[in-house]
Parts: sequence; structure tokens; C-alpha cells
Amino acid sequence: MSDLNKVDWDVVEQKYWVSTEDEPDKMRKKQAEFLVKTHVPLSCISGIIVLDEITEEAVHKIKKETGCDLPVHIDNKRKYYYND
Repeated sequence: MSDLNKVDWDVVEQKYWVSTEDEPDKMRKKQAEFLVKTHVPLSCISGIIVLDEITEEAVHKIKKETGCDLPVHIDNKRKYYYND
């Protein structure tokens, strides 16, 4: 948690991934996930976001098999998934 101040949050919150002349390192900075050395406890995760209903069904199946009770949300407004 102490390294979160090293994240370029302005870049992370931008919609587009393409590096530009002004931001040549943007794609590396704006990553979909952070690498974790061993694991992340479920208590550190507040929910699962999916793109569509098909993925939601698959996630619910996995949740049932594993006993996971995290909420699943479909990203209807494309806040976390991009089409462009």
C-alpha cells in the first residue's frame, strides 16, 4: 500500500491507452492491473466488474463453486471497459 503514491493516477484515470508525443510512456503507466507477488486476499476486493451478461453468468458459476460472495457488476456505461 505504501507504493500507491508512485502510481500516475492522472494517466490511470484517462480513457485512452495510446501513448502520445506528450505522454510517451502512457501505455506502461496505464495498466489494467498491478502485479502481485503471491496473492490478494478476498477481503481486499470489494467487487467484480464484468463487461456483459455472458461474463457475469460465468463469474456467478465460479463464485458458486468457490463459495465467493463478492458482488458482480456489469459495466453498462463502459466506465471500466473501452470500445475505442
